[in-house]
Amino acid sequence: GRYPWRFYPNAVRDTDPRYKEYKSNEANMFGRWRFERVLLDFKPDIVFDIRDYWMFEFENVSPLRPYFHWAIMPTVDSAPQNEAWIETFMDADSVFTYSDWGGGVLKEQTGNKINYIGSASPGVDLDVFKPYANKSQHRDAMGLETDINILGTVMRNQKRKLYPDLFESFAKFIDICLEKGRKDLAKKTFLYAHTSYPDMGWNIPNLLKKYGVSHKVLFTYICHNCNSYFPSFFQDAKTVCRECKALSAGLVSTQKGLTRAQLADIYNLFDCYIQYSICEGFGMPQVEAISCGIPLMSVDYSAMTEIVERSKGCLLKPKIKFLELETGAYRVYPDNDDTANKLFKFFSLPQPIRAKNGFIARQAAEKYYDWNTVAKIWENHFDNIELKGLQGKWDIPQAVSEPPKQIPPETEQFDNEDFVKWLMIDVLNEPEKIHGHVALSMLRALNNGFEQQGRTIKPITRQTVFDFIRVKALNKLHSENARAGDLDLYEHDFIEVGQ
Repeated sequence: GRYPWRFYPNAVRDTDPRYKEYKSNEANMFGRWRFERVLLDFKPDIVFDIRDYWMFEFENVSPLRPYFHWAIMPTVDSAPQNEAWIETFMDADSVFTYSDWGGGVLKEQTGNKINYIGSASPGVDLDVFKPYANKSQHRDAMGLETDINILGTVMRNQKRKLYPDLFESFAKFIDICLEKGRKDLAKKTFLYAHTSYPDMGWNIPNLLKKYGVSHKVLFTYICHNCNSYFPSFFQDAKTVCRECKALSAGLVSTQKGLTRAQLADIYNLFDCYIQYSICEGFGMPQVEAISCGIPLMSVDYSAMTEIVERSKGCLLKPKIKFLELETGAYRVYPDNDDTANKLFKFFSLPQPIRAKNGFIARQAAEKYYDWNTVAKIWENHFDNIELKGLQGKWDIPQAVSEPPKQIPPETEQFDNEDFVKWLMIDVLNEPEKIHGHVALSMLRALNNGFEQQGRTIKPITRQTVFDFIRVKALNKLHSENARAGDLDLYEHDFIEVGQ
């Protein structure tokens, strides 16, 4: 095959007979339904995962969890983190974060009782994302005027990316220019939004109209016919391609985007980069921008603060800090007046000062976000891991017994707390988790007589929770039988495809 290792395709087509099973659990799209088979085939000493909580939570509750060292790097984009997430993070053997800020959140929230190793901020390809020697020549080649100012951003069109506030801030900046007699600055300064439309977020044309900036905001279009890309004022979701003249160009998206080298072309059009969102777990475009020598402005919250401070950029003042219903975490809205004033201050700077700021930004990228540095952090950690307990002992005899088939009569005398303890100890054989999130959630549900899942209220009985825990115990038994060689593993077509 093309690769020197075996890989396991995960998703299936909607015509596949397994599609219903695949769609039965949202975590399957992140590998849940393949995970145990991968473990049994590879028998790894270490499993590490660099994703969001809901993408790797199933790994922690795997029946084969005792046999591997679990290293994770969750996205910590705000504080506080969900209590269930914190419990999962504390179960991990090694925890890294995208930023020092995120590490501080986890250490504070756990009373420093988490196995926190440090931050391993993602790197950037310094040879691709680099300053271009002649910005004017580059703009001319991209079809733009050479003597304009461009404030740029690269953010997906989604709820937490604050495009309404960004457009309003830019409109306020234009007003400040006019109030201060800088009509020239107002005329020559543009906002560039490398984003998607339509998408799961904001109605871009309505926002442009609302804030009166249609003639001041540029976007990236890419042709679905010839793959050429070009900056343009908003031309709706579809427009005529400048190269092949077909009506086949649309705004970039996650389905049709640019290569990294092409994206570097976009960054190098900017004079200043701005990240405008309610929070960021990291915000990779900020690092790509500073690597291209573009001075950075970002909201003073979460990982944004850290990247701005490292690159000596400009922090934008939050106006409101609020507790978000969906996450239970604090988010922020920036002060658009403060942003407008700081934009005026930046674009009023002499060109040599702005160039110096860009040079400092590039130095920060080389110092903090070199992939070689990041790889060394992980390499050093993996080389020094000491396995504990059953970790790495994939060949020991099977040691799990079959769980009871029904609730024994003696448990009728138990109160709900003792019943949950019995489930965790005698059915699931995990006494260390009697005070964990799953046990406490079951106890709460039994005391209430119901469980709320989103907007749905489900009645809960002792039989309900027993059946739930028994299924987990049976999964554990079957996994143990397979691990110990007492159960034949048959070949799957998805494994054969990956050869």
